[in-house]
Amino acid sequence: MGIFNRGILGGFSGKIGTVIGSNWRERDVMRARPRFRRNRKTSPAQEEQLAKFSLASKLTGHLSNLIKQSYGPEASSKAHNIAYQEILTSVIGGVYPNLVIDYSKLPVAKGKLNTAFNPVATSSQMGFVKFTWDDNSVLQNASTDDTAILVVYCEEMQELMYKLNGAERFEMEDEINVSFFSGKQVHTWISFISRDKRKTADSLYTGVVTVL
Repeated sequence: MGIFNRGILGGFSGKIGTVIGSNWRERDVMRARPRFRRNRKTSPAQEEQLAKFSLASKLTGHLSNLIKQSYGPEASSKAHNIAYQEILTSVIGGVYPNLVIDYSKLPVAKGKLNTAFNPVATSSQMGFVKFTWDDNSVLQNASTDDTAILVVYCEEMQELMYKLNGAERFEMEDEINVSFFSGKQVHTWISFISRDKRKTADSLYTGVVTVL
């Protein structure tokens, strides 16, 4: 309880309303009372959403350097936000707390260029993942000199490796050195980017590969 010494305009000590009065070095001092927040318990739905936010943010962070270059010019300035929203709404599934990532729906490249045709990823040489595809450079806006983007992600190690300037579309094969992932299972994707870097293709998921 506050104690008035000399009326409402005088000094006081103790708590009155939202202020605390005291005397310090013969001076009357008044300060605001600290506010204490009650501990608010999050609901199960809030906990699930927070877990999804955290997972989406972490995965987008792993892709950050890649998507700055593999998302078409019309999206590159917003690449992080676009990837984050798509991961949050389409890629993360499962029932909390057992959330899972559907890597087949993960967009590691986006754009309007014609996609790869019949792509396949394999590992038959120590430390390498090989990609093959059919030449579809005569279709739509594809060109023979579009270059492959090869992407490999090891979930166990939470590491991403990629190749931006791969073989040209007409060559129908290329490989990426991923010896760092030897003996591990990896997720793989392929995309293409035009020679002038102005157009990129949506990535296609080429499945899980065990790296020799």
